[in-house]
Amino acid sequence: MTDGPTEAVDISKTEANKKFVKGFVEGILVNGNMEKLTG
Repeated sequence: MTDGPTEAVDISKTEANKKFVKGFVEGILVNGNMEKLTG
């Protein structure tokens, strides 16, 4: 949920962002590799 209008920026980074989020979801949420959360 957002407060006010939003605008998509950095459209050129869409594919990289999708890969990043997919890696997080699969690695952390699905497979439970919590050690990846500590830097």
